[in-house]
Amino acid sequence: MSKFNILKKFLILMLGTYLLCTPTSFGQDTTTELQLKIEQLLIHNDLGEDVAEKLIFGINDIESREGENLDIEKITNDLEKLKEENDDLYENVELEVLPLNEASVSIKFEMQKKRLIKRVIIRVFDNQNLENDIESDLRSKLSLRRGAFFKSKQMLEDLNTISEFYKSKGHALTKVAKKLKLDKEDEISIFFDIYLNSEQIKINDINFDGNNTFTSRQLRELISSKESHLFSKNLFIESTFLEDVERVKRHYMEQGFINIEVTPSFKIEKTKANLLFTIKENDQLKLDQLSISGNEVFSNEEILKTLNIKLPSVFSIKKQREAIQKLREVYGEKGYVFAHITMNYDQNKRSASLNIEEGVVQKIIKMEIIGNTKTTPETIYELISIYNGEIVNTNKINESILALYKSGFFRDVKIDYTPMTKSAGKIIIQVQEESTQTIQFSLGSVYGGAGFGVSLSDGNLFGTGSSLALTTMISKEINRIGLVYNDQHLFGSNISLNIAANHDTERSFHYNENKSAIRILFEKQLTKNIKVGLGTRLEYISVNSLSQQYASDINLSDTKDVVSGLIGSFAYRFEDANDKGLKTNGTISIHLLPSFNKQDLFFKSIVNAQTSRELYRNQDGGAHRISGRITLGYASEQTPFYERLQGGGNGTIRGFEYGSISKDGQLGSNSMISANLTYSMPIYKDVFSGVLFLDAFTPGDSSLAMDDFRLVGGLGLRAKMDAGFVSETFEAGLTIPLLSKDGDITKPFYFIIGEYDPAYNL
Repeated sequence: MSKFNILKKFLILMLGTYLLCTPTSFGQDTTTELQLKIEQLLIHNDLGEDVAEKLIFGINDIESREGENLDIEKITNDLEKLKEENDDLYENVELEVLPLNEASVSIKFEMQKKRLIKRVIIRVFDNQNLENDIESDLRSKLSLRRGAFFKSKQMLEDLNTISEFYKSKGHALTKVAKKLKLDKEDEISIFFDIYLNSEQIKINDINFDGNNTFTSRQLRELISSKESHLFSKNLFIESTFLEDVERVKRHYMEQGFINIEVTPSFKIEKTKANLLFTIKENDQLKLDQLSISGNEVFSNEEILKTLNIKLPSVFSIKKQREAIQKLREVYGEKGYVFAHITMNYDQNKRSASLNIEEGVVQKIIKMEIIGNTKTTPETIYELISIYNGEIVNTNKINESILALYKSGFFRDVKIDYTPMTKSAGKIIIQVQEESTQTIQFSLGSVYGGAGFGVSLSDGNLFGTGSSLALTTMISKEINRIGLVYNDQHLFGSNISLNIAANHDTERSFHYNENKSAIRILFEKQLTKNIKVGLGTRLEYISVNSLSQQYASDINLSDTKDVVSGLIGSFAYRFEDANDKGLKTNGTISIHLLPSFNKQDLFFKSIVNAQTSRELYRNQDGGAHRISGRITLGYASEQTPFYERLQGGGNGTIRGFEYGSISKDGQLGSNSMISANLTYSMPIYKDVFSGVLFLDAFTPGDSSLAMDDFRLVGGLGLRAKMDAGFVSETFEAGLTIPLLSKDGDITKPFYFIIGEYDPAYNL
């Protein structure tokens, strides 16, 4: 089949689609012949010049004529003839059919020569002055390239691309002009002149008119366009504004306003834009009556309670969809996985009928795992909450999929139920395993500065689900080598085992410490949010290089010690997001460490609470956040100095040397309070953020007397890097002591890599 025959079929399909999509086609007899008048007939070259009468075979030679009805056969023949008769000068001919109205079209034949692009020059004019600062990522978006063949269609596409590119940067008044220059008959240069016509335009004000059901504040929260503030420069992007119109309309329609009308308008004054959404709500759908049929497992009252419907109420497509989904979930949890539920709404009667075909309960009689080449079936069964012989529960299936993903052993997980009889079937667990053997290089903060680490690990040791890692870390304050073993399901139970053995060389402000330690911790997840742990620790400690301040009071022969004891832990984690997607999360943790050394019994405890809340996100995805932390520490009177609480450094209070703050000149403190309040604001998307913070710290004695406060303010820059081999958060900034004591060792700058847990080493 020739390409012209293919074109003919495509043209018929295109025009047929056009006819069906025009308003007059509804209710018409579709068997009648297509009648479209040729209003305009053009023949141009690829430079946009009229060549209708300059061709060997031109406008007077083709069969189609202006004023006649469109004949697909003639158009196809004309296209083929123009190509054949003019092939000495032109390589190809393209056809453009443009509907002018419901009854007429414009036909354009474009004669294309084979021309190489010699140059593509982009010039930007800011307030009529030539700027050479071209956005580097603009050229990558263009279709026309140096050395490629010129196509006028691509040029028009690039015109639109350039315009939208600069408008997306806040230059809403951007205009783009093109200029073509023939260097030779077969070479062409292309000039794009970009006139910005203004500086970046910020959104000054967003208003709504005619909204009676929802407040303007509620509607502002729905849209992506945001008003600019002191720390937030939100640009006016017309395409985003038009998308916001659809968001508002969709919100109204989901609430039953199916005939909602939203008219957008904007006014630009210098570098500020004022946006207006004019709303005509029209009538809202109502539901006065709801009938339920086909239900035997659940009563009408139970279904109404599940759906939380109180009549009369508003009816909407969204509520209809949510009601059906909620009922499917309820039936799925009872084993009725094939329940068929529909809802029909009668607008005139303001009533709806809920129709339920329950089917029969499904039972699991077989379980099968596919795709596991390393992970043992026993490990997979330990992770999931589905068992052979029980009733199918769709909620447990979803929980099991999530648990398999969270294990980190699999990159893809599917769990399906396949019926084998009318009331029984098998569960098929299909997995794609993730590589769990890794060599990882890491950067992180240790107390007052940065550290570098390397770890070798296997996250799925011998396919059993346990993990083993060898880690090393080097920093200014601490060197560490360690071995960590973790088993999330000890002997197939829901208790996890963590064993960590490490050797540390730590350098604090007043002394150096060598420590060899082993820690064994058993943990159990009581609920989704709560985890408890119980374990033990054994540490061999040697202290040297005491500062002169304490050298006369402490005998170094007494600083070699063995510490052992119990570890009790409690952690509560929460995470939530509101209907705008803004997240709130936090952690409350408690560590209890009753211990003894060769001299005495002592007790330590650490309580840490921290939370973070997103206030709002700008149109680039950058979030304004406020976060806070408070850490309480206690060490009994008998606690040796190397186990007491340290003050100073990133974990407790920035701006002071690590370990330099203590109570009344003691070596370490018996109690402490550390607190932080941080506000971060986006600078570029969610990659770079500015940070303002307050850190506070006070050491205390064993009687909890705390009257020795330090307070630091500061500002910094935070960067989230994700460049393949580096995926970490960096933060650096300036600290300003607001409350300090004589003799304090302060540091004007701080540097943090990663997230630091202050309870880690207290």
